Amino acid sequence: MNKIDIFTPPEKWDKCNCSIIGGKNCPVKIFLAGTIDNGDSADWQQELIDAINSTSLKRPVSIYNPRREKWSSSDDHREINRQIEWELHHLERADKIIMNILADSKSPISLMELGLFAREGKLAVFCPKTFYRYDNVLAVCKRYGVPLFNTNNVPYIAEKICEYIGVDEVAEAKKKMEEERQELLTMKNDIDILLHNGEDDWFNLPDNSSVRVGWYEKHFKEKKKEFEEKYGEPLCLEKESNTETLKSG
Repeated sequence: MNKIDIFTPPEKWDKCNCSIIGGKNCPVKIFLAGTIDNGDSADWQQELIDAINSTSLKRPVSIYNPRREKWSSSDDHREINRQIEWELHHLERADKIIMNILADSKSPISLMELGLFAREGKLAVFCPKTFYRYDNVLAVCKRYGVPLFNTNNVPYIAEKICEYIGVDEVAEAKKKMEEERQELLTMKNDIDILLHNGEDDWFNLPDNSSVRVGWYEKHFKEKKKEFEEKYGEPLCLEKESNTETLKSG
């Protein structure tokens, strides 16, 4: 299971003293910079965290998410200063800054942070060409060698982050196999229920299309054969499994 720590302002500060980047037990530190628009923008940060957490990673991760759940209704300069200090502290200690600038945003703080950290060699920017200050973003990224991707697609951003952290390919392959196994077991269960009820009519697929139960059963058998050839092991349907205990000799 992934070891992911999420740090958010104002209370959750990363107090880790680990200073050896790339150390065996040192978490990879990722800062999620980019559009928040005072909380009015889509919460892409949480969507990204969920996507990262669903991927098997080789190393523990600390994610710094500057989005607050709540802001004081009053214009509290102390709270604003706490937020700024939190962000600067974690921007500076991050191994990688992921800056996702949404196409329809203004993102003035993100542009300022782009200027602050463009020379650090740890920034990656995701910004569509339709962003109103895209030419400025492009010029800065080209001048200082900052990777620039013309998309806000969260699964794609998550994929790039996971590549940077390191994906556990063995664990991912095992997870994919189990997902395929469960899909086939669900298909078989649906077929058994329909045939037990004496139905051989139409069956509704998840995409709302309909097929004959007989065709669906044949399709299942083909998929089952593909699964067993691909992974070199039986699907192990529940009724095919040997549930007896071993007896002493």
